[in-house]
Amino acid sequence: MDHNKPYDRIERVNKQILDILGGILHKYIDLSYLGFVTFTKVNVSRDLRMAKVFYSVINQSMTKELLDIEINKHRKPFKKYMSP
Repeated sequence: MDHNKPYDRIERVNKQILDILGGILHKYIDLSYLGFVTFTKVNVSRDLRMAKVFYSVINQSMTKELLDIEINKHRKPFKKYMSP
């Protein structure tokens, strides 16, 4: 295996998805009622079927549990905007 690349494939995919999600959040989906939401990290599985998205919220307006529920309600719109 050639290890001359600075990142492996999964790291590049994680970075690309993080950038895309940030753009979608900025342009299309308004979560400002939750506070200032920022996606901080993405972990994609090796088979590229699943991804865990980590986020942080500044000036949050509700508890962590309610924030998780509210953000997960927007999974479909994020998937829609990520598809070609």
